[in-house]
Amino acid sequence: SGTTAAAAAAAGGGGGGGGAAWSKKASASWASGSKWKSAKKAKQPPELLPLVLKNNVQQAATAVRDYYQNGEVNQLAHGMLLNSLIAMPQLASPDDGASMVEAVTDAAAWPSTNACNYFFEKARQAMFEFLGEAEDTINKIRTRDVNWLVESGNCVLGVQFSAGKKPGSLLCEGGRYKIDEDRRGLETGDTVGVSAIPPEVVRQYLSPNDAGTRPDSPPREPIKGAGWPEDSPPPIIECEVVVARPLVIKPINSADTTSLMKESRSGKVQFRVDKLANRVQFGRALAAIHLASAPPGAAGKKGKALPK
Repeated sequence: SGTTAAAAAAAGGGGGGGGAAWSKKASASWASGSKWKSAKKAKQPPELLPLVLKNNVQQAATAVRDYYQNGEVNQLAHGMLLNSLIAMPQLASPDDGASMVEAVTDAAAWPSTNACNYFFEKARQAMFEFLGEAEDTINKIRTRDVNWLVESGNCVLGVQFSAGKKPGSLLCEGGRYKIDEDRRGLETGDTVGVSAIPPEVVRQYLSPNDAGTRPDSPPREPIKGAGWPEDSPPPIIECEVVVARPLVIKPINSADTTSLMKESRSGKVQFRVDKLANRVQFGRALAAIHLASAPPGAAGKKGKALPK
């Protein structure tokens, strides 16, 4: 009956908990030219995107396995499959991401064994690369001298938020940043992480005697992670840069817009905005992999994600 994704995963290395099992029943349906139809479904399919966006990735993978049962009882729509993977938060662990790839691959119908295996292997590889890069980037944010990050153009320190012109967007006001010909800075389409920082650190870095604004001021001791305790760094909220200058961002999870505005209006905290891993490249890679392996009519135009 062909090589399974599990066998291919074993040959190619670990990760993701074993590999995706190709559904013979689903393949036979496609091979015969019949339309793809799900078996009798339960009343409430799991809402995957809210779980993924909140970084409850293992819970989402478990919900997929429980409801779809490897595609034998119900079959996951390809639009939801692709969107749930593209939405993977950068704080997720690479193993959790690989587990989600396995779960959604098992739950969907594929036109052949080769198509199923191709998607599983390539999507898992893209997921490992993306979340590995994200893990390294977040580690730098939490451990490197914040002054160095600001000077490199990858961090804006000490901003407050007001409502942007477009719904759900946030205008970043104030803060310390560095942009010149040698530094790219933050650009439209970049993914950034927003986190609250202690007021005393903001005062030190944004004072008139700041070493970044006065060449004659004495050097200061490096502050790693903007003064965060090493054992309890604050959460990072993932956003997209919608306008670079002035800096306007939009949380990937729309529910975070309200909480960030509320915190900013309280006046008790300020925020830093850090560049994260390249989500655009990750999304394009997944869409291309899906386009090459999905059943006829199950991929969006030019590899774009399908409606949720």
